[in-house]
Amino acid sequence: MKNKKTVITVISIVAVLLVIIGVTYAYWLVTKTQTNQNVISSGCLDISLSGEKNDIELIDQFPLSDTEGMKLTPYEFTVTNNCSTSVDYQVNLESIGDSTNAIKASAIKVALNEEIKLLTAEGNAEPTISEAYESNKLAYGTLAGASDETEDDAVTYELRIWIDANAPISEQNKTFRSKISVTIGQGIFNPYKEGTLAYDILSNYGGADAITSLSAEWTEGDASTITAASTSVGTSNSYWYGTTYKFDKEIGYYTLSGTLTQATLEECRNGTKTCGKYTIKNVSSTYESQTIYEVTNFGTSGNYVTAKTIKGSNGFSEGTTASDAGLYKAQDDLGISYYFRGAPTNNYVKFGSYASESTVNDVTYVEEMPMYWRIVRINGDGTIRLVYDGTAPVANGVAHTATIADAIYNTGYYNSKYVGYTYDDGNGIQVDSIIKGVVDKWYEDNLEETYGKYIADGIFCNDREISIGRYWDEHYNEITDPSSSGWSEVYFNPYTRIYRNRAPKLICTNKSDRYTKSEGKGNGLLDKPIGLLTADEVLMAGGVVSNATHYLYSNEAFWTSTPSYFLDVGDFDDGLYVYYVSANGSISNYDATIGDSRKVRPVINLKADVKFTGDGRIDTNTPYEIVME
Repeated sequence: MKNKKTVITVISIVAVLLVIIGVTYAYWLVTKTQTNQNVISSGCLDISLSGEKNDIELIDQFPLSDTEGMKLTPYEFTVTNNCSTSVDYQVNLESIGDSTNAIKASAIKVALNEEIKLLTAEGNAEPTISEAYESNKLAYGTLAGASDETEDDAVTYELRIWIDANAPISEQNKTFRSKISVTIGQGIFNPYKEGTLAYDILSNYGGADAITSLSAEWTEGDASTITAASTSVGTSNSYWYGTTYKFDKEIGYYTLSGTLTQATLEECRNGTKTCGKYTIKNVSSTYESQTIYEVTNFGTSGNYVTAKTIKGSNGFSEGTTASDAGLYKAQDDLGISYYFRGAPTNNYVKFGSYASESTVNDVTYVEEMPMYWRIVRINGDGTIRLVYDGTAPVANGVAHTATIADAIYNTGYYNSKYVGYTYDDGNGIQVDSIIKGVVDKWYEDNLEETYGKYIADGIFCNDREISIGRYWDEHYNEITDPSSSGWSEVYFNPYTRIYRNRAPKLICTNKSDRYTKSEGKGNGLLDKPIGLLTADEVLMAGGVVSNATHYLYSNEAFWTSTPSYFLDVGDFDDGLYVYYVSANGSISNYDATIGDSRKVRPVINLKADVKFTGDGRIDTNTPYEIVME
């Protein structure tokens, strides 16, 4: 008992001491108070729409040419900034009323001041009017503060609207109703204002108004400008000859016409048969070709004749040269896109880095390697599309490592669905292609954590729309139902667009083929905001034929995300073909699933408001460099 009691006493004394110490500490406590206040004040957001004149009301209208459309009386309005600070604004035309019987926006032409374009040219915006079912951007702008006497705080617009001259007949007996809306505030940003990367790029080429388009319309070859030369014909072939020819301006192909004769070269020489002077050098009378020959002399021996080689051309039918360095424009899904072509020297970007490990004498060394990229284009929303170009700045036309891995495109081969960047597993679940998995993993390992906040959600097109589809049952009877097909022959739209017509485009027709993270502008099937080039982008850059001068050349063969065709007809031509860029810089297609890999070259989109230094050049060691915050 004595020992126990002592212990209790000691504990009691300790407890008292703790209380005393605690009280003493409280008397020593010193408090200081901030002299000034912490203040958060909301900014001024106030604009006015005034000076409205001449509401547009056009009754019983027919499609008009641009010249006729510009003669219409315009609707006038003025946008004024009533605040003391500058503000970005966006002008939209919102479609209202009954959408089921409305003229489509794609059939409407608008002129805001003097700039004529399709209503859909600048892309969609979120509707702000309660009765609106669709909204289209017309313009961006920045207004100075009302107190800034050196800058304008107001802008006046004239708007004309008419039915496009190329509107289909299906748009007749319909109505288009709309209202102008002008929006400022959260989410509104002018991606082309001074200080943005898009503005700097465009300034190098005289500004947006100075940028032109390349036409995909074909022009017939002019034989009068061509010098005849020796051309191999082949003595044993019985080719067709014609007295005239036809040229299809839609696709750029020649066909023979007039009096047609099938003959060997010897029969043409000795007069056994009367041969017209035109030939496509083929054994079929209906064969079409982008090249036709005008024979000026059949010769007397050997397999050569003297002939003029005649070829049509369009803006994308020829490869670029070492001196080509242009910026051109075309419509994409978000508005007007400005893309690089040829061999520019001012589209280099230094952005990101990744660790390179090496081991020497059991010691591991880690070196941070910078990433270099090439600007492919300014997207329609002002974001900047980049393609990876390696860990060192390299001049145009020089072989280098601009890829991250080798990979097959996909593993499946017996169904056309395997051209998909993702594909349905048969139960409604989307499965990643092999190449998507490679790209996503690289992004996760090297960009996501440190650099992801500078990367925008962009559209990556995987155009799987079918242009030609033929199906057979197991007895080789042609059928129309693909689900019961034993054999199939499927050509996707890019096959015609890229291979035959040389008519690339930046619009991805089907939302299901527009790969994005969010579902607003695409299918929402991306895990990471990264993808691949399209064959269209390669063609627009200049990669139509063997060509080491355009900026995408690296002497490596790398995949695009663009399918070509699928054959499953029971012979050696079976395969699933996807476009890729060959080592010589030209666009080609290859069986994507037979196990032979191609290189992987990732693509990202920078946000429109990134901060940057430099001017895009490496000859002065001043590439665009993204400022890390």
